[in-house]
Amino acid sequence: MLNIPKQADQPSRQSWRQLFELYVGADLMLCSAAHEAGLYANCHMVENMGYLSLHGMAEAVFALRIREGQQVMVLSADAETRVRRGGCTFLIAPGQAMILSSGDRFDLQIHGAGRRYLVSFTDEALKNGLLELDIMPDLSLREPGPRPVGLNQRSDLSLYIEELMSRSGGETGARIAVCYNTIILLLIIEAFYRPSIQECGNGSGGQYEAIIKRYISDNIAGELSLEELASCAGISKRQVYNLFNNLFGMTPGEYIRRARLLAVHREISSCLIRENITDIALKYGFSNPGRFSQQYKAYVGELPSQTLKKRLRGEGLQQH
Repeated sequence: MLNIPKQADQPSRQSWRQLFELYVGADLMLCSAAHEAGLYANCHMVENMGYLSLHGMAEAVFALRIREGQQVMVLSADAETRVRRGGCTFLIAPGQAMILSSGDRFDLQIHGAGRRYLVSFTDEALKNGLLELDIMPDLSLREPGPRPVGLNQRSDLSLYIEELMSRSGGETGARIAVCYNTIILLLIIEAFYRPSIQECGNGSGGQYEAIIKRYISDNIAGELSLEELASCAGISKRQVYNLFNNLFGMTPGEYIRRARLLAVHREISSCLIRENITDIALKYGFSNPGRFSQQYKAYVGELPSQTLKKRLRGEGLQQH
């Protein structure tokens, strides 16, 4: 089922629990006054991302716990929202948003009229979004801190969310909603997740990172050794090893293996005909087909044959 739309409604206490479970991926621990206030909800599900719109005049508090494997963005469109988490209260002003991660317990405090959005996405959806941007998951990003972030006015997320939630009828509307869904996920990544180079560039080897990463990219299908990496950057092998450990938490060999898996994924995803997966894997140094398939699935989340089938069917990011 592609889309699960729901029209605006004033839910009961039990309905609020179901809405948060289905569309936010969160357990409702406590609900204060929302069922008595003029608070209305719209909800929508597109693939593995859920959308819950809260609007109307209300004074309400929801105590929530994010489920494992879920991330939730709380967005204030034109009204203030407060999130109390770990003894701290964060004010999310209009045009700001905040990310909450799996396992987080927090109070969502709503005061006054306005529109708020909760957008939930799975860890898998986030990983697919990173692959779409040619960013290697688990090594180039850090988790966003628990703080509100001002959003770029040129890419107003609330407008995209409203457009998505309005596309509830027919096959055409469903396809358009999927496109908006992809855009929203990529804008969330742009707003909340930052490359590690921004954190590690000063005093921890960041000045060598761009040189080494470019060398790896230019020679990804060739022989790559620790000696070559050290030579291209003009530093010792031990310094290269320490650099990768500090920046990425892994050895140079592990980084190169993941970079090659990403290159294979990119090539399979962009091929126009049914190419031989074994030949592509060999091109990037994977000589054992069985082990390659295991490594690819562990990293990408699916077998290389599944990636190829989706590409030949013309499917994109949302079907990963």
